[in-house]
Amino acid sequence: MQTPFGSTLWLASLPTLAMVGWTTYCRFFWPKLHPPTWNAPSYTFVCWLYCSSYDVIWSNTAYVIALFGIVATIFAVRRRKGAGYVLLGFGLLALPLGLPAVYEGYRRTTQIVT
Repeated sequence: MQTPFGSTLWLASLPTLAMVGWTTYCRFFWPKLHPPTWNAPSYTFVCWLYCSSYDVIWSNTAYVIALFGIVATIFAVRRRKGAGYVLLGFGLLALPLGLPAVYEGYRRTTQIVT
């Protein structure tokens, strides 16, 4: 079954939605340990920085990266020029959750157009 957005739906938009949801949960609902610990569960390096310090700057940074993921998804769905590079950027900023976006961005940047 072919989806209207193809692999972009699975490799870019779902990690972006997960990042928004988990960042919101982590910031507002996660029971914060005092003092913060280095081994808190994390889905991105930025999230790990937030969970290890509870410094709001890192949670805000995670939201900015998720916003960048939304922009990258829109670029990819609309097949804008440079969408592969935007996906690569989002994927690298959102590592390790961004690995699927890195794959899709790499695939798009190395694709030979005929």
